[in-house]
Amino acid sequence: MKPIVILFLVFSSFFIVGDLYSQIPQKVVENLKNSVVRILIDSIPMGTGFFVSSDGDIVTNYHVIVNNNLRLSQDGNITSKIYIETKDKKRYEVYIHNYYINKGKKQSELYDYCLLKIKNNRIKFPFLKLGKYEDMKEGQFILTCGYPFGMEEQFVSAGYVSTKCVQELYYQEHVSSGVPVIADTMKRNISYLDITTNKGNSGGPIIVYDKNESILVVGISSFIVTPIGEGAKYILNKIEESKKIGHAELLGINILEEIQKLAEALTYNSFGISGCISIDYFRETYREK
Repeated sequence: MKPIVILFLVFSSFFIVGDLYSQIPQKVVENLKNSVVRILIDSIPMGTGFFVSSDGDIVTNYHVIVNNNLRLSQDGNITSKIYIETKDKKRYEVYIHNYYINKGKKQSELYDYCLLKIKNNRIKFPFLKLGKYEDMKEGQFILTCGYPFGMEEQFVSAGYVSTKCVQELYYQEHVSSGVPVIADTMKRNISYLDITTNKGNSGGPIIVYDKNESILVVGISSFIVTPIGEGAKYILNKIEESKKIGHAELLGINILEEIQKLAEALTYNSFGISGCISIDYFRETYREK
């Protein structure tokens, strides 16, 4: 009898969610997709971003841009070419707003946001209105849009806010000896989401909308939760160490490479639990700029 009850619950949930998805207004979906962009560094897809002004200001995660091996000149200037690609496949070269990598670097890194601006822009773009973190409630229906796995097409995902909580962070700085030390502790508001996102979705908007189909961005998609993510990261680190020594093959198959692919899949792919950081942190700095 138990299997029948479980199957009934599963199929009931499926139809409830499916019915809810079918009620998403097309205007909301279109406005969302038109405002979301793919981010590329030296032509390599890195993540997602979204317009927050008609002038072409784009928000994404700090880790999408800065932690992805930007090429630097000897004097520390960025030499990598950063582009955004809109839904209609048009590309525009962008640059990082100076504040977010200099004076505001600490906050940008901890709260994982970054502002990009289009070079020599004279075009008006569709954009998303920034809401407040308090606009998002536990149990509320949400949407996001992005470019998982570096794909060229946008994917819209729907889900729910599972829980809102406060996360404590330890900010590290490198002293002259090269050893990192904890320089500060900070807290940030995050939400765990019952929604599927994967590598490439980082930097995308988490939105809510009202009966008038008005969209508000309440968070920035920033992380995923996997049950064995940390273990897989440990394996990846060991593989990198082993590669320096040599490689092992069995029947012509590079074992280390295959294990690495599996570990990366377990590390970067979602099992349906994702997370976002409050939009309030970015909104406050953006208002000042």
